[in-house]
Amino acid sequence: MSEEAVKKEFEWKRGNLLLMPYVPRVGNVPEETLVILYKRLKDEGLWDIVFHEDSKLTLTGLMNFFGSGQALLQVLCITNDKGYIEPIGMAWVAEIVLCGDILTKGIGSFLFFKDFQKPMYTDQFSEMILDYWFDYLNIDVIFGVTPEPNRAALIYVKRAGFKEVGRIPNYTTFDKQVVTGVITSMTKQEHNGG
Repeated sequence: MSEEAVKKEFEWKRGNLLLMPYVPRVGNVPEETLVILYKRLKDEGLWDIVFHEDSKLTLTGLMNFFGSGQALLQVLCITNDKGYIEPIGMAWVAEIVLCGDILTKGIGSFLFFKDFQKPMYTDQFSEMILDYWFDYLNIDVIFGVTPEPNRAALIYVKRAGFKEVGRIPNYTTFDKQVVTGVITSMTKQEHNGG
């Protein structure tokens, strides 16, 4: 398979929305896109939400983290008619449970930059991300944990089709607040309408 064919395999596009799974050593996500992603995470104060105590992580460290297999990163982008790609957020699935060589369960996370926290982006991307997780990665169940005070995020995950399955009392958030964590889940069968 040619390098161009490999890159195409790892690109999901719908209209002007583009989901680019980060695949180390394939080079499918342009370096300038990763630089913009890194800078926006820092500038918008989102870094600690993703990496908690590891606030000194560099761009190279970020790519090494996602390149290690600890979590699978998908970069969310929009494109214009001139081919410019602008990252608008990211999604990742981590703490994956394997049954032999098969992914069965994972903890999914979404993050959108402030300018793009609108249903016209979030709803379409959540559908793309879920298609990717369930149909391409073949994960059976995705779980998420959302701090109860984050009402906007809870509305988003429930609108995406996740159902509340439990609560974690005394859940500690990235900024050290102790709150109730709302556990949500979705199965592949639920996502695919079954």
